[in-house]
Amino acid sequence: MDLSNKESVVAWLMDGQPVMQGMVNMGKLLALVTQAVEQDGSRVDQDTLVGIFIDPINDYEQATGNSAGDPQNQRILPTMVYLCYADWEAAITRLLGVPCVDIQPDWKMHHRNAGRVMKALSAIGMEVVLAGSKAYEEQNGHSMLEVFMASCETGEGFNQSRARLAAERSGLGLVKG
Repeated sequence: MDLSNKESVVAWLMDGQPVMQGMVNMGKLLALVTQAVEQDGSRVDQDTLVGIFIDPINDYEQATGNSAGDPQNQRILPTMVYLCYADWEAAITRLLGVPCVDIQPDWKMHHRNAGRVMKALSAIGMEVVLAGSKAYEEQNGHSMLEVFMASCETGEGFNQSRARLAAERSGLGLVKG
């Protein structure tokens, strides 16, 4: 697998399906991370990778009762990539020997292949965020960014800003007395 093309890595991990319509193939992800880490000059065993990528998903399902996909058959929902990405990146950097206090974007320059895999996972997570943001805006008439900015500008709480923006968008209504 050519790791230099992020889009092709994402398509391969998604078994050719669009991110918001498919599931992430974790078997492929584990194989790809193994390949990348070894190309970067380190070694990793499957149990370690399962501990990094699969176990947290199983823990999530146990703790919440929500389905994350089917990690036992190594297919998960793209939303799980969004939820787990930061933990996965921290674990991979530790695996590569990057001190946690030094985690900087430049670690990917020193571990190019592992960095490329993480960038592909980041792209999946971003598609999830963008789809969620778009759905929220379509439903509410304003974006979460607008809510955040309004909250910052007025000093009111996030939920209060969201309620105020919703009221502003819906306009005046008939009051029955």
